[in-house]
Amino acid sequence: LRMAIEIDPRRGGVIPSSKGVL
Repeated sequence: LRMAIEIDPRRGGVIPSSKGVL
């Protein structure tokens, strides 16, 4: 399982995402 990093300004920065790499 790969973990990708998404940028979510609503949460104040970057959040871990399990959606995968785009």
